[in-house]
Amino acid sequence: MGSSSIERILGCPTLPSAPGIAARVLELTADPGCELDDLAALIRHDQGLAARIVRTVNSSFYGLRERCATVERAVVLLGIGPVRTLAVAFSLVDTLRDGDGFPNARYWRRAMYSAVAAERLAQVAGLKCAPEAFLAGLLQDIGMIAMRHGLGRRYIDLVEAVGDDHRELTRHELDAFETQHADIGGMLAARWRFPEELVLPIKYHDRPTAAPASHAAIVRAVGLGAMCYEAITKADDASLTRVYACASEWLGLDQDATRGVLEGVGEPASEMAAILQLALGEPIDCERVVREAWDRMIARAGEPAATTGAEDIASLMVTTDEQTGAMTRDCFDQAIETIAQHAVETSEPMGLVAVAFEQLDRPSGQHRPLGADTLLRGAAAILRKHFEPQGGVIGRLSGSLLAVGVRGMAEEDLRTAAEGFRAEFELAETHWLDLDEPGASRGASVGVAWAPAAQFGEPTAPSRLLGSAIQSVQAARTLGGNRVVVGSARLVA
Repeated sequence: MGSSSIERILGCPTLPSAPGIAARVLELTADPGCELDDLAALIRHDQGLAARIVRTVNSSFYGLRERCATVERAVVLLGIGPVRTLAVAFSLVDTLRDGDGFPNARYWRRAMYSAVAAERLAQVAGLKCAPEAFLAGLLQDIGMIAMRHGLGRRYIDLVEAVGDDHRELTRHELDAFETQHADIGGMLAARWRFPEELVLPIKYHDRPTAAPASHAAIVRAVGLGAMCYEAITKADDASLTRVYACASEWLGLDQDATRGVLEGVGEPASEMAAILQLALGEPIDCERVVREAWDRMIARAGEPAATTGAEDIASLMVTTDEQTGAMTRDCFDQAIETIAQHAVETSEPMGLVAVAFEQLDRPSGQHRPLGADTLLRGAAAILRKHFEPQGGVIGRLSGSLLAVGVRGMAEEDLRTAAEGFRAEFELAETHWLDLDEPGASRGASVGVAWAPAAQFGEPTAPSRLLGSAIQSVQAARTLGGNRVVVGSARLVA
C-alpha cells in the first residue's frame, strides 16, 4: 500500500498549502544577499503578521532593553534569522491547526518542547543554525497532519492507540500504510519549496544519523531536541542517559551543558506557545524531572554493580575469539545458560541481543571489505561499553554475528542500550571501512529478545531466546538494515 498511500495523502484536496507569505519569506532569506530592509518590507505587506511580530519582539521572551515600534526595528534588533522564524511560524501554525479528532494539544506540545530544545542545543553547541533548528523542530511532524487529512479516521485511531510513544507511532505507520510521517512531511516540505535546511530535518528527525552529511548538524540538533522531549515526558533514566550520550557524540556537549538545556526547556516553551496561541496542556516541570533523574544516577553510582552470577561465569572454561576478544560460541552458550539459572533464582528478566554487519560474510573466494577485521574488533568493544556495566557477556556466534546476554534489565532499557550501540557503531564504522567500496557495510542490524524469569521453565529457554534475537536480526535486514528490531516472540508455550 506504500505508493498508493503516498498518492492518497499528497493528493488529498484538503491538504494544507503553504501560506504565500511564509514561502516568500523563506525564498527571500535563502538569498545570501538578502538585506534587512527587504525582509521588513515583505512582512509589512501583511499588517496582521507585522503587528504580531512587533508585539512578540516586545515580549519577555526576548527580554530586549528597548521597546520596538516597527518591523524594521525588529529586524535590526533580532536579525534576519529570528524574524524569519517568527514570520514563518506565525503563518504556518495558523495553517496547520487541525480539526476535530486530531490530538492537537499533544501534537503541538511535542513540537514546541522539541523546537525549543533543538534551538538551545544548537546555541550551546555553537552552531549557526539555531533559528532554523527551532523552525524545523516546530514543523518536524507536519507529515502527521498530512496523513490525518489523507487517511482520515484510520490514522486518527492509530495515533490515539499509540499515545505519546513516537517510536511506536512510526512502527505502526509502516505496518498499516507502508509509509511514515517523517517521509510524508519531507515530501510536503519539498512541495512547499522549503529550503533543504528545513526539508531534511523534517524527513530525518526520527533517524538523524541517516541524514546527508551536508546538513548533519541541524538534523542532529532537531533529532536530539525530539529526544529531549521524550526524556522529560517519560522521566526515566534510560531516556535521559540516551540524550546525554547522543549530545556528546553528535554535538560534542558534556553532561552539564546538556542538562542545562533539558532543565531550561519548560519556561520558553510555554512562553512561545502563548505567543503562537497554542494550547499545550499542563506544563512540564523540566527542572524537577531532570534533577530527580540526576539524583538517581548519582545515587546508583555509589551502589555495587549488578552481577549476572559473575563468579559462576568466571568459573567456566572461558575461551575467547582471537579476532574480537569475545567469547567463543560454545563458551557463550554455557554463559547464557548460567545467566538464565540466576535469572530464575533472583526472579529477574533476561535479554539477548544479536548483531550482524552487512556484507562481511562473503561466499568463498570473494574478498572482504578493507577494515572488516578492525570493524569486528571495534564493534565488540562498543558492545562491551554499552552492556558490560550492566553485567552483560559478549560472544561471537559465527562470522560477523555477535551476541550479548544479560539479566536484570527492563525491556525498554535493553532496547535503549541496543540503539545506543547501533548509533555509536554507525558513527565509528566510517573510520574502519572504505564505505565507497562496493558491498561495504552500512551500519548494523540488531535484534533484541527479552523475557521475564517466569518464562525460563525449561532447559531450552535460553537457546530459544537467542533464536528470537537472531530472527529479529533477519527482520532488521529485511527492513533495510541499520536498525534495531525487538522480537515479539515469548517463551511460554
